[in-house]
Amino acid sequence: MWQEYLCPTTVDEALRILASHGGGLVGVPAARQAELTVPAGGWFNLQNAFDADRFERAVVKPGAASFGVGMPNYPAAYAVRAGLDYIQSVGVDQINAYARPLVQACIEGLHRLPVELITPMEDEHLAGIVA
Repeated sequence: MWQEYLCPTTVDEALRILASHGGGLVGVPAARQAELTVPAGGWFNLQNAFDADRFERAVVKPGAASFGVGMPNYPAAYAVRAGLDYIQSVGVDQINAYARPLVQACIEGLHRLPVELITPMEDEHLAGIVA
């Protein structure tokens, strides 16, 4: 999907995939790893973090792996996996079929209030998040 918009990276907060707060996902296309690499960070984004010459030179992992700059959030990683497994087991279409009437009811209720909605109202652009 990102290719359609020429977006170089994909970043998502883990709550959107039923995982815990504090987790996140970063995706970088393999073809653009060299140019989309974080040049500085912590031990986790280095290829040579435990090599003998680690204090003389730092070799950063390319692409999305370079964004992991500190201690990995292992509980969030397990939660991301569980959330993705659940979504795949139920199916995105079934989740959408359940959520869509709830989102539409929410929007209808909000239209009766003195608030400005910035959520796109076109049916094909609606999601489970309303702003």
